Amino acid sequence: MFVLEKLQEQIVELQEKIKVAKFEVNRAVAIAARANYSDVIKTKKSPPSGKTSSVFGIKSPEARTEKRRNSDEDILQHLSASMRQKCEAQMEVRDRKVVLEHLRGRTKRLLSRQKTIEESSKKLIKEMEKEKINRGIKSRNMEPFTRKQSAIYRV
Repeated sequence: MFVLEKLQEQIVELQEKIKVAKFEVNRAVAIAARANYSDVIKTKKSPPSGKTSSVFGIKSPEARTEKRRNSDEDILQHLSASMRQKCEAQMEVRDRKVVLEHLRGRTKRLLSRQKTIEESSKKLIKEMEKEKINRGIKSRNMEPFTRKQSAIYRV
């Protein structure tokens, strides 16, 4: 039961992180839309959680790899100020979407783990109840005679 409580706490924490990440993604999308760069955001999709994408070059969902960071900075240096702002907004959206997908996957895994633990605990409880019943039946069969039974056998 302690493990189950821990999992529930982790799920609540992850759900709060997902809410924050959704808010940040929406904010970043709004920034990008104000920068008239929303058409690029719609065409780019984040990779499935835990998988690498050649478009993003991301293995860890929390941070882009050093190589990718350097290439992004190189691209930004050659752009005008307005285009730089647009690209930064788009990159921020992309990073936050990857983190959001990662958090969603983690939440799903924790929920499934919680479900399996609940099912196994229910099975264990049923087995323990059956065992108690079996022990009770065996102990009744082995008990010495009660007063009424012993009186019957004396006669």
